[in-house]
Amino acid sequence: MAERDPEPLTGPGGARGPDRAALPEAPTAWLRLQALFDRVAALPLPEQGAALDDAAREAPELADAVRRLLARDRRGADWIGRVVTAVADAASPDRGPAPRVRIGPYRLVREIGRGGMGTVFEAEREDVFTKRVAIKIATGAVYSADLARRFHEERQILARLEHPSIARLLDGGTTEDHLPYLVMEYVDGVPLTTHLDQHPHASLSERLALFLQVCEAVQYAHESLVIHRDLKPANILVASGQVRLLDFGIATLTSPVDGRGRQTGSTLATLDYCSPEQLSGLGVTTRTDVYALGLVLYELLTGERGQHADTTSPIALQQSIVETPVPAPSDCLARRGDAGLARRLRGDLDTIVGAATEKDAARRYASAAALAEDVRRHLAHEPIRARAAGRAYRATRFVRRRWRPLAVTAVVVALVVTGVAAVLRQARQTERRFQQVRQLANTLMTDVHTAIRDLPASTAAQAIVVQTAADYLDGLASDAGGDRALRIEIAEGYVRVAALAYSLTRPSLERPDDAASYYDRAEATVAGLERDAPGDPAVLVARSRLETARAQFLDARGRKAEALTAIIGAADAAERVLAIRAADETGLEALSDALSVLMATFEDSVEASARLGRYLEVAELRVGRGPVTAASLSDLGVAYAQAGKLASSSGTPATATRHYRRGIEFHERALALEPENAAIRRDLMLAWNHVSEQSLGERGTTSYAGSGARFTPLPPDAQALAQEAALKTVEHATWLFERDPSNATVAMDFAIAVGRSAPAFPIGDPEPIRMLDRSLATLATLAREHASGVSYFLIEFLGSRAERHRQRGEIARARRDWELVRRELAAFRESGSTAYRHQRMVIPMFQNWALTLAEQGDRRAAAALAADVVQLSDEVGASEASYARAAGWPPRVRGWLAGFHHALGDEAAAARARRDSLRMWAEVASRSDVPEDVVAEARAAIAAQATR
Repeated sequence: MAERDPEPLTGPGGARGPDRAALPEAPTAWLRLQALFDRVAALPLPEQGAALDDAAREAPELADAVRRLLARDRRGADWIGRVVTAVADAASPDRGPAPRVRIGPYRLVREIGRGGMGTVFEAEREDVFTKRVAIKIATGAVYSADLARRFHEERQILARLEHPSIARLLDGGTTEDHLPYLVMEYVDGVPLTTHLDQHPHASLSERLALFLQVCEAVQYAHESLVIHRDLKPANILVASGQVRLLDFGIATLTSPVDGRGRQTGSTLATLDYCSPEQLSGLGVTTRTDVYALGLVLYELLTGERGQHADTTSPIALQQSIVETPVPAPSDCLARRGDAGLARRLRGDLDTIVGAATEKDAARRYASAAALAEDVRRHLAHEPIRARAAGRAYRATRFVRRRWRPLAVTAVVVALVVTGVAAVLRQARQTERRFQQVRQLANTLMTDVHTAIRDLPASTAAQAIVVQTAADYLDGLASDAGGDRALRIEIAEGYVRVAALAYSLTRPSLERPDDAASYYDRAEATVAGLERDAPGDPAVLVARSRLETARAQFLDARGRKAEALTAIIGAADAAERVLAIRAADETGLEALSDALSVLMATFEDSVEASARLGRYLEVAELRVGRGPVTAASLSDLGVAYAQAGKLASSSGTPATATRHYRRGIEFHERALALEPENAAIRRDLMLAWNHVSEQSLGERGTTSYAGSGARFTPLPPDAQALAQEAALKTVEHATWLFERDPSNATVAMDFAIAVGRSAPAFPIGDPEPIRMLDRSLATLATLAREHASGVSYFLIEFLGSRAERHRQRGEIARARRDWELVRRELAAFRESGSTAYRHQRMVIPMFQNWALTLAEQGDRRAAAALAADVVQLSDEVGASEASYARAAGWPPRVRGWLAGFHHALGDEAAAARARRDSLRMWAEVASRSDVPEDVVAEARAAIAAQATR
C-alpha cells in the first residue's frame, strides 16, 4: 500500500487546514497544476528539483502542490504490484487441503510446479504397468466453484488436442478429497530459455527451428478452436530437441465463426507476455497468442525479454504494455556490443518481430501460421510478406518517386506539426495521468470491492482494499476541483469503504469508528454537490446510496430513529430521480436498494407497509428490463421474502409461505449464476429459515423448540415442510461458516441458523440436541469478544435445549441448562445493559421450570421460581417507553400464575392471581396507547373469564 503523505495534499477545493494556502478555484489554476505536474514528472529525478525551484519563483503555491504530488508518486512506486499481489494472495483459493500421497493408481513423487489453477506433481502409475506422469490437482477447488469449473474446462480443452508438440492428456478424475485432477504425459525437459542457456552456441537457424515447432503447435490449437492466452518460455519445454507446449489453464475456447475467445476464466496472462488487449480487458483472439509468440521470438533472438511490465503506477503499466513498442531485436544486440548478430537481425527478423508485436491487433500477423511462414521465407532467403506489405516499405518507395516536392512540403509540415504535436502530446499525457489515477480508484471501489466482498474468507483482502482505497480517495478528494462526476465517484467510494470497514449484514473488518469517519467524508462530498447542482439526478442517486448505507450503519449501532429517517430520505431521493427520468436505471437501482433496507430493517413500521407494493413493483421492473443478473434476481428474492414477513405479521400465513417460496426460486436462480456469492447464499439461507418458522407457527416464531411454551406436535404436512426448510437453512449456513469460520458475522449467522432450525424436528428426534450443542459451542467462542451481542442467543438456545431435555425426561440436564440461563441473565443485567428483551424470553422458560419442579413435588422451589417469574414480568411491564407491548406481560403472567396455583391445589392463591389478571387486563383494554393485538388479547381474556 502506498504511504500517506506527511503533509496532506491541497488542490482545487481548499486546503486541509487553516494555515495552508489553497490553490484558487479557477479552472485555469487547475490546468496549470496538471500541466506543471506532467512536465516535471517527465524529467529525470535529479532535474525535477531545479524545475520546481524555477516554477516557485512565479507560483509558489502551485510548485508546492506539485512537489507533494511528486512525493506521493515516488513513495507509491510499485503500489499497484503490491496491492494486486496482496489482494490476490489474501483472497486466493489456492490454499486447499494437501493432496493425498496416492491418487487412484498414481503415487505422487514430488511437487514440480504451482500456479493459479493448482499444483503439479511428478507421479508414477503403479498397477498393471508403470508409467511416469505429471498430475495437476486443483487444490483450491474445494473453496472455489469457479476454479473447479475452469479446471474442468482445461481438461475438456486438453482432451481435444492431439499434437506431438502439445503435452497429451492421459487421464482425469476427482480425488477422495473432492479435488479435480488431470494426468498428463510427463515431459522430461526444460523451459525454452533454459534450453538456450544450456546451448549458448546454438545457431540462429536452430533457434528459429525451435520457434517454428512452437508456431505449429499454437496453430494446431487455434484450428481446434483453442487460444492459449499465456504463452511464455516457462510454458514451452524442450526435450531431446522436441518442443512441448504446456499449461492451458487459462485457455479460451473460440467461436468457429469469428475466432474470438469466449472467456473461460478471469486469469490474466503473465504481464511481461501480456498483450495490450488483455490488459485493457478487450476480447482475446488468435492474434493475442501471435503477440506472445512475437515476444517469445524476441527472447529467442536476444536472450532478453522484449516487454517489461512496469507496475510502479497505473500510467506506467498502461504505457509499458499498451503504448511502448517492443524494441527491434537488432537494437538490443547493438547495445550489448554484438554488432555481427545485430546486422543479421536487422531487416527481416526485426520486421517479423515488429509485425507480430504490433499494439493494434488488426495490424499483426493474422495467425501463427502466417508468422511461421515469414520465418520460413527468411530462412529460405525469400522476401517476407510483412516487409513487402509494410507501411514503411510502401512509404520509402513513394518518397523515392516524389522526393523533390515532398522535400519542400516536409519542411513546412515539420515546423507546424512539431509545435502542434508537442501541445497535443502534453495535453493528452496530462489528461491520461489524471484519468488513470481516477480510473484506478474507481476500479478499487467497484470491480475489486464487488469481486471480493461476497467471497468467503475475504476479510484479509478487504483490509488491503480499505487501506489502499482510503488513501487514494483522500488524495482524489483534495484534487477533484469542480469535476462533478469525479466527486460523485469519490462519495460513493467512501460509502463502499465504510461498508467494508463495518457491517452486520456481510463480512467486514468490524471497525465502526473508521466507518463513521468515511460516512462523514461522503456526506461532506455529497452536501457540496447538492449546493453546486441541486436537483441533478446523478447527485440525487449519490445521496440515496449514501443514506441507504448510513441507515444500515446507524441501525447496527442501535440508533433506530436516525436510521429510519435516513432510509426514508434515501427512498425519497431515488423517487425524485425517477420523477425526472422515469427510465433511469441508476435511480431504479437506488430505489430498490433503499426499499430493500426499509423492508428488512423496519418491517414493523408504517412506512414499510405503505411502500411494500412499490418495492415489489421496482424489483419486478429491474428483472424485467434486464439483463438478468445474479444481483437483480437476488434483489427480487429479498423483496418477496420481505413481503412474506409482512404477510406473516398481518396474520395471513398462506400468503406468507407463497411469498417465501417465490423468493427462494429467485435466490436459487441467482446462486446458480454466482455459486460463490456469500451474500446471495446468506439471503437464501434466511429465506429457507422463514419458511421453516412459518410452518412451525407459534412454535417457530415465539418459542424455538419449547423455550417460550410447552412443545406441541405439528400436523404431518407442516412438520415435513418445516424439517425440509430447516435442513436447507443449516446446509447453507454450514457452507458459509466452513469457508470463513473466523469471521464473527458469519459465525453468528451459523449459530442462529442452526439453533433456530431445531424446532422443526419431532420431539423424540435426537438431532435437535446435537444442533443446539453446535450452536451453543459457536456462541461460547464468540462470547469472548462479543459478550453483549451473544448473550440473548445463548439464553434462547439454552432454554431450547432445556425444553428438549425435559421432553425426553432428562430433568437433571434440563435443570442444568435452566441454571445456566439464570446465570447468563444475571451477568447481562450486572453489565448495566437494558435486559427487558432478555427477560421477556426468560419468563416462559422459568414458567416451564417452575411447572417441572411442581410436577416433581418440590413445591417450595416451584413457588419461589413462580415469584421470580412475576417479578420479571412486572419489570418488563415497567419498560413501556422502550417496548410497546410491555403492558401485556403482568396480566399475562398472573393468568399463568392462577393455573400454576391451581395445579398445586392452592385455590385461594389461584383466585387472587385470577382477579389480579382480570384487573390488569381491564386497564390494558381501556388504554389508547397499547398496540391493537395486546388490546385484543386483553378483551379475549376478560370474555373468557366471564363465560366461566
